[in-house]
Amino acid sequence: MRRQVEDLVAGAGDVDFAAAFEATPTPSLILDRDAVIVAVNSAALRAVARTRSDLIGRSIFDTFPDNPEDPDALGSTNFKASLDRVLQTARPDTMALQKYDVPAPGGGFLRRWWSPVNIPLLDESGQVRWMLHRSEEVTSYVDERLQATTAVEADIEADADDDAVAGRAAEPVAGSALRTARADLQRAESDLYLRGQELGAALRTARRWAEQQAGLVDIAHSLGEAQDEDAVLKVIARHSTSLLGASGSGLCLREPDDAHVRFLITDTIAADVRAAVQLLPRDHPLPIVHTAATGEAHFHEDLAATVARFPEAEELYTAADTQASASAPLRGHGRLLGSLAMAFSQPRTWTQQDRDLVNAFAALITQALERLAARDGERAASATAARFSETLQRSMLTAPPQADYLQVVVRYAPAAAESQVGGDWYDAYRTPGGSTSLVIGDVAGHDQNAAATMGQLRNLLRGIDHATGEPPAGVLSALDRAAHDLGVNALATVILARVEQPAQHLAAGTRVLRWSNAGHPPPLLLQPGAAPRFLDAKIDLMVGIDPHTARTDHEVVLVPGATVLFYTDGLIERRDASLDEGLQWLAGAARELNHGTPEELVDGLLELVGLQVEDDVALLALYAHPEDALRPAEAGANLDPRHEPTLSSAGPADDAGPQTATVVDVRDVDDHCEREQDDLSDTVLLLDPDPAAVRQARTFVHDYCCHLQTSEDICDTLTLLVSEVVTNAISHGRSQARLQVSSTPSTMRVEVSDDDSRLPVLAPADPDALGGRGLAMVDLLASAWGVREEAIGKTVWVELHA
Repeated sequence: MRRQVEDLVAGAGDVDFAAAFEATPTPSLILDRDAVIVAVNSAALRAVARTRSDLIGRSIFDTFPDNPEDPDALGSTNFKASLDRVLQTARPDTMALQKYDVPAPGGGFLRRWWSPVNIPLLDESGQVRWMLHRSEEVTSYVDERLQATTAVEADIEADADDDAVAGRAAEPVAGSALRTARADLQRAESDLYLRGQELGAALRTARRWAEQQAGLVDIAHSLGEAQDEDAVLKVIARHSTSLLGASGSGLCLREPDDAHVRFLITDTIAADVRAAVQLLPRDHPLPIVHTAATGEAHFHEDLAATVARFPEAEELYTAADTQASASAPLRGHGRLLGSLAMAFSQPRTWTQQDRDLVNAFAALITQALERLAARDGERAASATAARFSETLQRSMLTAPPQADYLQVVVRYAPAAAESQVGGDWYDAYRTPGGSTSLVIGDVAGHDQNAAATMGQLRNLLRGIDHATGEPPAGVLSALDRAAHDLGVNALATVILARVEQPAQHLAAGTRVLRWSNAGHPPPLLLQPGAAPRFLDAKIDLMVGIDPHTARTDHEVVLVPGATVLFYTDGLIERRDASLDEGLQWLAGAARELNHGTPEELVDGLLELVGLQVEDDVALLALYAHPEDALRPAEAGANLDPRHEPTLSSAGPADDAGPQTATVVDVRDVDDHCEREQDDLSDTVLLLDPDPAAVRQARTFVHDYCCHLQTSEDICDTLTLLVSEVVTNAISHGRSQARLQVSSTPSTMRVEVSDDDSRLPVLAPADPDALGGRGLAMVDLLASAWGVREEAIGKTVWVELHA
């Protein structure tokens, strides 16, 4: 028990004693040692019909003198004697019932009886610094007891008269003693009654305070679980009624423009009222709006009090059946969020305890709203950072070259969690010597810094490989040294591979894959008629540890029909499985899927991992087509990057069917079609994400049509359609778009690819809309059109039939 008391005292620092003094229902004053009033609670002001300014700073004896019309008045004398005893003993002094009349507001005195107690308030040294004067007004009780006493004394006198008539001698001494005993009994009863009243009031106050505190705890818990503003409003609706009996409540929140406020109101308020105040100017004359705009709280006891301050509010308050009302500010950290409002269908008196409760409720709501705003801000920032990282990452994941009967298929799958966007990348490019280089890598980390570092390493690697022509091990060694010398502080695993075809292999239809591995998971080789095997020859240190480490080249012969799968660790790592188990799973899955195209292989692997992807996954599959048959379109053009053709230098088509793609730089496109060209049935244009690209695309398609001598109607329609599709691509894409035009004797086809994975939707026509008609126009004019999802982004295709 003693420990509990000590704990209670230790926690008293959290108690608002000023609020407790103000909320005490017993009239109370605090006096200094000279009996000057330094504090007074509301109960005392009501009891003596005075204001604080009438009392604070004045002597209690000057403020409450004895009634000059009562010659027996001893109230001030007895009161001063009690205060002297408190000062001398430093102990509480309970006075007997005192008749102490108080000055009336209009003059004269009001008859009053009191039950006073004077309590010392000690300083740290134990000396009396202040005195608490508590005095319960008991005039009605005393009057009742006096009436009873008068009746008893009348009975005694009547008995004495009867005795005299009967000739019996009176007993004045016994009668006097009886009256004295009865008077003492009455005083004792009075004290017991008063102490009982005080105890009952204290118990009721304590019970109500406990209920309210429990309610606030419940409110805090409920608001802590709220996930949006609607959930916050539900908490307000439930607890404003249970705590204070409100008939309706709501929030008035400041809009970002700081010129308007919006309302969230419980459905206990009439629907037409809710509709009328959904969005209002911040200077609208309503108490709740005024509080939201200025931070000034309003507690109105009835409609008349509201109308006296806000006349324009009468119509709305009447419609809402509101009498009493309260509005408290929602003050956040350094800013005003808005206000909390409560409406009551009946008038009510606002005690200080009620006001404190409303303000505490508002403070809890403010915390909940700030938590939601902070969470939304963090999510938005995280999403922005993730989009930036993914945009940067995807911008580096360019389309691979397809050359010399080789097919390169790439895929990138970001992690399920936005914050896990990282530094995985693939790359494929042609070297000046005509070989194809393949890269797979993973920078440590999962944020925009990792993505940015990935971009630096990717560009360094490309540049070094292009400039030096060294074998893969030499290129990775140079990359390690360059990253160290240039301050690119990163740890990364990388595989650089190069597909070569020396003369002896050209004659045999085989190729050589030469690679060097800097700490990356080994590639998987799938050869026809053989079991899958990992190319796990010596794996060197990852990049970023020792710039002078020795690195090793390895090689393997690729027979026609061979597939090499490069991947990042997100494909094989699982929380519930070891790395070896992940590699075994990959070998088995690849063996089962390696009966179709390379696209089906990589897509099948990603489908198998599905939502289990915990990290980014980059995939690159190299497929060696047999060279003893006609080269399929997906195997790529036999191009030397040193002599890459443009539209004006492209050669004739082999037949009337779709032909091999010719990659054209937009800067090589002229603005007219008056040039001599041979027949061309399939060509490609790369478009920068710039509005000027639309004009370039139109010119490109128009030139193509002119070259093929397509009818003017088909040419104009196709030019119009490509304008709409390209406009959509550069508006929503984040990197270059790819325009491909192809033809057969009966069909013109346009494909526009971009990196935006969102698919276009054909919406109902809106005659009043300023935009959104492009896709409707495509649907109206095209013979056929559709959308194809890609590993990165999408392709929109359009066909016109002759």
